Amino acid sequence: MAASLRDPDLVNLASSKLPQLLLGSKATSTTKKYHSAWKKWEAWAATKDGVQVFPVIPYQLSLYISHLAELGAKSAADIAMASMKFMHSMAGLPSPTDNSMVVLALQGFKRLTASPTVRKEPITPDILSNLIIAHGHLNATLADLRVLFVIFISYAGFLRFNDISNISRSDCTILKDRLNIRLKKSKTDQFREGAEVVIARTFKSTCPVALAERFFEAMGDPLNCQLPLIRRLTKSSRGLSPSIHPLSYTRTREIVLDCLKPFVPNISSFGLHSLRSGGASAACNAHVPALLISRHGRWKTEKARNAYLKPDSLLKLLPSQSLGI
Repeated sequence: MAASLRDPDLVNLASSKLPQLLLGSKATSTTKKYHSAWKKWEAWAATKDGVQVFPVIPYQLSLYISHLAELGAKSAADIAMASMKFMHSMAGLPSPTDNSMVVLALQGFKRLTASPTVRKEPITPDILSNLIIAHGHLNATLADLRVLFVIFISYAGFLRFNDISNISRSDCTILKDRLNIRLKKSKTDQFREGAEVVIARTFKSTCPVALAERFFEAMGDPLNCQLPLIRRLTKSSRGLSPSIHPLSYTRTREIVLDCLKPFVPNISSFGLHSLRSGGASAACNAHVPALLISRHGRWKTEKARNAYLKPDSLLKLLPSQSLGI
């Protein structure tokens, strides 16, 4: 006999485990974005007579897209559509975002507001060489070594800010020829399986592994320390020492750009993504196979990976040079 919808066991399951499981299918940051987008839809719907909040009626959703178009909120439209799809899938209902009218309205909005995507410029090996000369000398302070660690390890490991900011000393293993970094979680690691980033020792002045060794020694964290390596620094009579508080995205970006500013023509063209993009572009220009670049950078699709690659002028000649004419 089929279980009744009023079965106490089913009611208890729905009120406890099921919502957690459904929400757990997405990253916490993603569900927060969806919740914010849904609240904006609710607020708009409350100002319109006859608009049904849930389930969402496709025609009314098309009107909401028109409203977002008037605001010029292209990114908000994408998040709103993802939020709609997620909320309906949570309830086991078909998504209004699949309706042809909604699809056409969204495509029209994007077409009318289309503009070139301005991506940050990648860091180059020449810039890194200049950074080592300026900040990696024998008298480098802990602040110098901290910003160099962020730049060089993010560049060599194709790391995002969330990757580098969550690394602790216990996640790092230094061997004769490499630095192994265990990422406990990453943007594309949906099931928290973890990932390992391997950075080679190059034996050059710009060697990221040698730089990491210097930073670890200056930080003084024990091998089993669980605190993030990228932390705030405090001043004392004995100089700088690490606190227990992690460095924010804003502050990390600030110190990285301050470090880069003397060596780039336009600092506004650079950001933290320049580090990941720079490493991936350098590998591309060195003819590293695309599969290895994707694995090292933990990209799930070619489209996502290619957005970070900027081939140099010589590599751009390769396709036409290979035609045999």
